[in-house]
Formats: sequence, C-alpha cells, structure tokens
Amino acid sequence: MLRSLVRAYFGLRLALEEKAVRAEVLAGLDQHVRDARRLEEEGLIAKGERLNAEVARAEADRQLKRAAHDVEITRGRPRQRPRRRHRGGRPRDAALRRGALEPADRFREAALASHPALERLAAQRDLAGEAVAAGKGAFWPEVFAYGSTRRAKRTSLRSSPSGWPASARGSSSSTGAAA
Repeated sequence: MLRSLVRAYFGLRLALEEKAVRAEVLAGLDQHVRDARRLEEEGLIAKGERLNAEVARAEADRQLKRAAHDVEITRGRPRQRPRRRHRGGRPRDAALRRGALEPADRFREAALASHPALERLAAQRDLAGEAVAAGKGAFWPEVFAYGSTRRAKRTSLRSSPSGWPASARGSSSSTGAAA
C-alpha cells in the first residue's frame, strides 16, 4: 500500500512538472511564431520557415494538452470516462468466477519452489558448506601407510608367513591457518 501511495505521489509530481515544462515550451514557441511573422513581413525569412515555426507551436500545444490530461488522470479524474452499461449475467472469463482460483498459498509455494534466485542462493549455501568442510580438513592429520609381503613356500598349513614389512608415517599440519 505504501508503495502505491509513493508511486501515486511522485507520479503526480512528475506529471505537474511535465505540464509546467510544456507550458514554458509553448510560451517560447508563441514568441518564436510572433518573431517569425515579423521577419516574414520584412522579407527576411521565407513563408516555409514561418510555417515550420507554427507547426512546432501546434505540436507543443498538443503536448501541453496531453500533459494536462496526464495530470487529471494521475489525480484520478479523467476527462472522459468510458461509458459501459452493466449487462448483468455471469462473467464469461473463468478467472472472474467465484471459486475458480486456487488458494494464494499454493501459488506462493510454487513460486518459492521454482524461483531461480532462491535456487542460486541454495547452491551458494552448499558451496559455502563445502568450503568450510575443506577448511576444517586442513587441520586433520595426514596418514600414509605402506605395506608389502613376501611369498614363501609353505610346507604345512600351520607355518607362519615369512615376513610382513610395513611402515607408516603421519604428520599434523599445525602450522596452517589459525581457526
């Protein structure tokens, strides 16, 4: 409601300003036409140049009338209202019939579910979560393991394998960025 009130107020201010500017333009062109008539009488300009000045003045007059009409419309008082008679009966359009529209909540939910900006925001949130997880991963220790075996001939099932050398190395990156 506030948005429409602001729009109406500034729309009226703009229309009034446009009307004032158009009135100044018309006054200037009236003077120009008077000057052109005098110059034509003295023979300094051709008739075509005076006619150009009169055409420009007529156009400015039309624009002033249009601006005045815009002010009236913006104020809510159009000069001529369309005359329509109510013929009664049922509306032909299905959107105008009672009960034809679904509840507004369903439309809101559908709009929120398919809004591209919200989908982009969810993707950015997921990326931020992954970046946080990657940042936390820098503080976990690194572990490397290596192992090998030698095959030995087995003479019995109970004999143990010859050897299983293995090594492991670990490091902690405590020199990383502070949390």
